[in-house]
Amino acid sequence: MKITSVILSLVVVVLMSACKSKAKTISGYYNYATECVGKGYNGSQIVKTWGIGLSQHQAETDARIKAVDEILFKGIRNGSSDCLVRPLVSNPNAKRDHELYFNQFFSFNGGFQNYVTFPAKNWLERKLEINPVSDGKTAYELVVEVDMIGLKSHLQKDNIIQ
Repeated sequence: MKITSVILSLVVVVLMSACKSKAKTISGYYNYATECVGKGYNGSQIVKTWGIGLSQHQAETDARIKAVDEILFKGIRNGSSDCLVRPLVSNPNAKRDHELYFNQFFSFNGGFQNYVTFPAKNWLERKLEINPVSDGKTAYELVVEVDMIGLKSHLQKDNIIQ
């Protein structure tokens, strides 16, 4: 009786471990950090960034906003050392203090679009598969070029930075 219960429990443990399901996502724990690719000849920074959206256009817009936002408020710390590490806006509360300004700047037809473009070649690097956990959204890795001189002069003109 004792041997039968041990064998039966061993069989149950083996069967339970064999029924383990596999994860269905490939990008759930991927690091979507913006990183420096290089510096342009005209003072621009070329960065690799990620955008997430329901369509490719939405993801591209998200990636462009994210690139400018990180250059303004966080600085680019990953990738090549050619990029400016420090953020353009040194005041840590500037985003909150000028909330209306930055909401308009990063809006659908906002001013950020004048300062971020796609480089001439190979700007769509990679498209990840649709992640079913994230409501059908797709992650795109893009390479964008940010006009640092134009962006800095625009912020100085609007009295956001000195």
